[in-house]
Amino acid sequence: MPGVLCGLAAVLLWGTAPVTLKAMVGDLPGALASAAIYSLAALITLPWLWRAVRQGGVPMQTWLALIAIGLMLTSAFNMLVSLAAPGVRGTTIGAIVALEPLMVALFAAALTRRWPARTTMAAVLLSLIGVWLLIAPGPTVNVGARDATWAIALVVLGAMLWSLAVVLAARLPTPWSPLQTSMVLIGTGSLPFLFAAPLLPGWSTVPWSAGLVASVSFMAVGVTVLANVLWLRALRAMGAVSTSLLINLVPLTAVTLSVLWLGEPWSPRQLAGALLVLCGLSLPTLLLRWTRPAASSDPSTP
Repeated sequence: MPGVLCGLAAVLLWGTAPVTLKAMVGDLPGALASAAIYSLAALITLPWLWRAVRQGGVPMQTWLALIAIGLMLTSAFNMLVSLAAPGVRGTTIGAIVALEPLMVALFAAALTRRWPARTTMAAVLLSLIGVWLLIAPGPTVNVGARDATWAIALVVLGAMLWSLAVVLAARLPTPWSPLQTSMVLIGTGSLPFLFAAPLLPGWSTVPWSAGLVASVSFMAVGVTVLANVLWLRALRAMGAVSTSLLINLVPLTAVTLSVLWLGEPWSPRQLAGALLVLCGLSLPTLLLRWTRPAASSDPSTP
């Protein structure tokens, strides 16, 4: 149960990210927003990263794996989506993100040479249908708007890198505690932004209001550091495939907050999608209860 609660808390935090970023758009452009958020995340995790370096005893091969997984898990997807943003719709990005649980299942099957249980795959597909209903454009959307092929390819690549990182992070052996390992992964993935931030123009024109500072701090501390620590803890407790099912709650949370906070409309299609997501998440547990032998209720059982 602690693993499930950690995973739920992580995806709920991630679900607030689109709404928070939308509130920041007018004051902080995309490149500066990413640099500010991940630079602060790097500064937060730097003490843990420095402690790990000073302790020593970690093979260079493990360090290279940590750096690669950290970059894929923390920043690669966001950088690729930032590059693709001018040529792709937000709903298309959401649809590709919805494929991540399926990608995780496929990567895990390839590495372990074992296919997930049928109930897990059924849950993934049912949740996937629900997510598409949540984020698919309505009938009033301009049908002439098309996504650029190169932009779609970048988003797909980012989703694949994140999904692979989830599988590898769950299998990565380190000599540190789970918290230390999580902070090292987040730190290695955020450091490129800390180094690149001073080189970006436009910092002098940013209106650093209290609200903007609070938004950047929440995105760095809550959505980046805390959410990733909780997610990695859930990965260790539940495994990559089961944990990845919770990703489908991210668009559900984002849509719900958009309705409550931004006043965006809620359609019957989105309600149906929300119900399918919840059914998909609960399907493995329900099937397990229905098919479990009633041994405890049998009087002849010792």
